[in-house]
Amino acid sequence: TVTLKFDGHKIYKLKMSGNYQLINLVMENHKGFLDYMPVDYRFNPYNITGYNWDDFEPGVQKAAYIPSNMFSTTYTDADYAINTDDTSYYNYLMVNVSVYVKEAGYYTVGGTLYGYYKDFEGLNDTYEITTASNYTYLDKGPQTVSLKFNGKFIYYFGNLYDEKFVVVVPKEYGVYASLSDSKGNSLDGAFLETNNKYNYNDFERLKDIFVSGYYSSSMIDIDNNGKYDYLTFKVRVNIPSTGYYGIGAGLYDSKYHEIDSAFTVENLTSGSHDIQLNFSGWKIHSNGYNGPYKVIGLYIADKNSTLDFELNPHNTASYDYTSFESLPWKILLVDDDMGEDYEDDYKDALDANDYSYKYWDVYNKGNVSPGSTTLSNYDVVIWFTGEDYSTTLTSTDQSNLQTYLNSGGKLFISGQDIGYDLTNDGATTNNFYKNYLHAYYKGDNQDTDELRGVHGDFISDQLDINQFGSSPDVISPNGADKIFDYVGGSYSSYPAAGLKYDGDYRVVYLPFCFEFASKQYTLMDRIISWLLRPTTFKSYATYGEDTDGDTLYNYLVINVTLNVSDAGNYTIGGQLYDKNSKYVDYSETSKYLSAGMQVVQIKFDGYKIYNNGVSGNYGLRSLYIENSDAYADYPLDYAVDPYTTPSYLYTEFDRAFTGSYTESAEEIYETENAQYKYLTINVSVDITTPGQYTISGDLYDADELFITKASTLNYLESGIHVVELNFKGFDIYWNELDGEYYLKNLYIKDIVGTALDYKEIAYATSFYNYENFRLNCFDNDNDGYWGNTTQCSIGTDCDDNDSSINPGRPEIYCNNLDENCNGMADDCVCSDNDGDGYNGTTIECPIGMDCNDSDASIIPLTGNYINQSLTICTNSYNINGIIINSPNIILDCNNSVLNGTGTGYGIYNPGYLNVTIKNCKITNYE
Repeated sequence: TVTLKFDGHKIYKLKMSGNYQLINLVMENHKGFLDYMPVDYRFNPYNITGYNWDDFEPGVQKAAYIPSNMFSTTYTDADYAINTDDTSYYNYLMVNVSVYVKEAGYYTVGGTLYGYYKDFEGLNDTYEITTASNYTYLDKGPQTVSLKFNGKFIYYFGNLYDEKFVVVVPKEYGVYASLSDSKGNSLDGAFLETNNKYNYNDFERLKDIFVSGYYSSSMIDIDNNGKYDYLTFKVRVNIPSTGYYGIGAGLYDSKYHEIDSAFTVENLTSGSHDIQLNFSGWKIHSNGYNGPYKVIGLYIADKNSTLDFELNPHNTASYDYTSFESLPWKILLVDDDMGEDYEDDYKDALDANDYSYKYWDVYNKGNVSPGSTTLSNYDVVIWFTGEDYSTTLTSTDQSNLQTYLNSGGKLFISGQDIGYDLTNDGATTNNFYKNYLHAYYKGDNQDTDELRGVHGDFISDQLDINQFGSSPDVISPNGADKIFDYVGGSYSSYPAAGLKYDGDYRVVYLPFCFEFASKQYTLMDRIISWLLRPTTFKSYATYGEDTDGDTLYNYLVINVTLNVSDAGNYTIGGQLYDKNSKYVDYSETSKYLSAGMQVVQIKFDGYKIYNNGVSGNYGLRSLYIENSDAYADYPLDYAVDPYTTPSYLYTEFDRAFTGSYTESAEEIYETENAQYKYLTINVSVDITTPGQYTISGDLYDADELFITKASTLNYLESGIHVVELNFKGFDIYWNELDGEYYLKNLYIKDIVGTALDYKEIAYATSFYNYENFRLNCFDNDNDGYWGNTTQCSIGTDCDDNDSSINPGRPEIYCNNLDENCNGMADDCVCSDNDGDGYNGTTIECPIGMDCNDSDASIIPLTGNYINQSLTICTNSYNINGIIINSPNIILDCNNSVLNGTGTGYGIYNPGYLNVTIKNCKITNYE
C-alpha cells in the first residue's frame, strides 16, 4: 500500500466542498536518473466524498505565507516599470509582493511572470515570460519584497506570441509568487495580477547579435577512443563593440529533459565571430535518449545585461546517445562479505545515481582482494564486509588500503563488525582502524535501529534513516566528523553511528551494514558526492571597504582563496557571526571562474554589523561553493567554521539612519477631543548615492503587539533628509490600547529592494489615547466598505447607500454607472475609426457593433433598405426582409444568415438595374 498526500492548505485555499477526484494516477519504474518508465496509468480511478474545505488547515498557520487576509491575493502590493538607461524603453518591471512571516529568518520570494493572449479559438490564455527571485532576511510580521523582471524578455516573448496569436495590450501581467524557507521548503504560493496595465512594446528590445542561419553542431572525440567527449554547438555573433561577453545555452532532448548547459566568456572585438559551446558527452550518455537534441535558451550578455536571446535556434542531427562517453567517475566496488548476496543493494544505489563502477567479488576470486596497484586506478573504492566478524580486513587488505589512501585515495567502507574484528573486541589497538579509519572501538552492539542525521553535515543533514543489522559497532571518532547519531541504544555516551575524515585522503566509515539501511539511494549519492567533491577552500583574508568616502566601512570583505578544478559558473556564499556566536549577515556571489587558484570576495553589509552592536572578531561560517552549471543538490565543498577575522569595532561600520526622530499627529476635524488621521514619525536618513529609496517601519503597542505598517517611496539626493512615515489612525484605534507606541523593524531599501540599513527598535512615541484616532466612518449599505465623506477621508465607497457599488465590484459596461468606484462610469471607450457611424467592437467597447472599424464599407445590418453598396458584418440576422432601394449597387452578405419570419421575401429588388447580391444565406422566408 502506498500513500499519496495532498496538501490540505491548498484544499483550504480552494474553498470548495463536495466530491474530490483522483486524476492521472500513474506508476513509474525509475530505471535511471532521468529515465521514468510508466508501468500503469488510470485517468479517474477514484472519487473522494465527505469533506468540506474548512476541514483542512488554513495557510495562516504556516510559518510564513503570502497573505490572504491582511493583504490581497488578487493584486501585487505595488508594481512599476523602470528605465535605467537613455533609451525610451523600460528595462525592468518591478513587482512588490506582500508576505507575512511568523518567524524571522532567510526566505526566498520567487516569481514567474505571465502575459495574456487569445488563442486560435479566441479564448484567453497565458504565456510564461521570465522568472525573478529575491533571497533575503525577513523579520517577523508583514513584509514587502521586490522582484525584478527583465524587460527584454517581456518584449521578446510578447512579440513572439503576438506573431502567432493575439497578445492583449495594454493589460495587467500575472505573477505566480512563491515563498520558501532557507532550506528550499515551499511555504506558500499565490497567483497575483499587477495593479497597472503594460504593453510589451514599451519594454527594451534585444539587440540583433546572433546571425540567423549560422548555427551548426558536431561531435568531438578528444582521446580517439571511438566515443565522443562533447557535442559542440557553433553560433555566429556580430559584436557591436570590443569587450567581454558571456554566451550560454542549454541542451535538451526531444522530450524537453534538460541534459546540460554550456557557457563561455570571450574577449571579442567588434565584428563577426564564431563561438563554440561544448556540451558534455557523458551527460548525453547518462540522459539515455537519442537525438535530435535541442539547443534552448541561447543568450549573449555583457557585464550589465542580456543583449540577445533565441528560444530554440537549433536542432541537432539524430545522434545515438551510446556513441558518447559514459560517466567519467571510476569506482571500484569490492564485495568482501564472505559470499553473501547483498551486492545488489550497492549496485542498485550506484545505478540509480548514474555512477559507473567495476565490481570485484573477493569470494568468487578465490578470496583474493584487489592489490594497491589495482586500487590506485580508481577515484573511489567502496569496500563492504557485511556481517563478517572474523576476517573483515586481512593485514594485506589493510596495507593495500593504507597505500591507496596515502596517495590521496577516497574510501567508503561499511561493515557492522570491522571494529570488533580488528581490535579483538577492544582488547588491542589497530593502527589502520585508529589512524586511517579514524575511529575508536567502544563496544560490540549499539542495539538500536534509529539513526539521526547531523545538522549541517554534507552527507546526513536532514537524513534520518534506519538500519536493521543485528550487531552494529559502537565507535567514537578520532579526529574525524560524525555523520550520524544513534537514537537511544546500549551505549548512550557514544552516539556516533558513522564518520567522515577529510585530509590528505577521504574516508567515510559506517559501523553498520549499508545493505541493511533505509534510503540507500540518497545515502549513496551523498557519500559519493562528498568523496568526489574537490578540496576547494585554501586561505582567507579580511578588510573593511569604504565605498562612499565617509571613513566608515560599508562592507566587511572576506577574500576566499580557492582551487577550482573545472572552469565554469560558481556560487560562493557564507554566513557571518559575532564573537558571541550570534548571526549577523549572509552573503553570496555568483561568477565565472577559470580552472586553478582563484580569489573570490564575499561582502557582508556594514550596517548589519553596526546594528548588531558587538565589537570583536567575526566568524565566517557555513561557507559553500556550488557549481551553477551542474544544478547539483549539494555543494561542491562546504566548511562549517573555516575562518575568524581580526577584531573590529562595530562603530567602524556605516549606517543610513542618523538616529534622529520626531513625531506628529495630523488633526483632521475638531470635536471635544482632537481626532487624528495619522500618527506621523519623521525619520532622518543620510543618503550617499542619489536615487529612489523605500523607507518602511512597523508600529507596535506597549504590549509588543503589531498595530500597523507604513512605508514611503522617495527620490532622495545625497545628504541628510527627513522622511515621513504615516501610520493609519484607524489601525491604532482598532488596536484599543493607550500609551506609547514603538517604531520597530525600520528599513531603508534601494530601488531593487536591497536593504541598506535596519533598526529593530528605532523610536518610542509620546503617550496617546487611542480614542483620539477614532474616525467617524460608517458602512451604511453593509458591503464591507466605508463611505468616503469629509469625516472619513479614508473611506473608499463612492456610494455608501448602494451595496452593488464599491471598489470590490466588477464594472458593468455602458450603463452610465461607476460600479467599481474608480471615478469612471462604465470604463468603456468607444470609437468609430472608419467614420461609418458604427463603433468598433473591442474589450474597451463591448457594445460596439462594427466588426471592421477600419473599413467604412463593412457595417452591421441594422435596417430593411439597402441604399448603397456595402458588405455587412458576418452574423445571423432575424429580419423580415431586405429591400433593394437603389440601382448600381453590390450587396455582399459576407456569409451572413438572413432568418425570416415565415412570410415575405428574403431579398426583394423592385426593378433596379445593375444590382449584384452575393454570399447570402436565406432561411425561413415565403
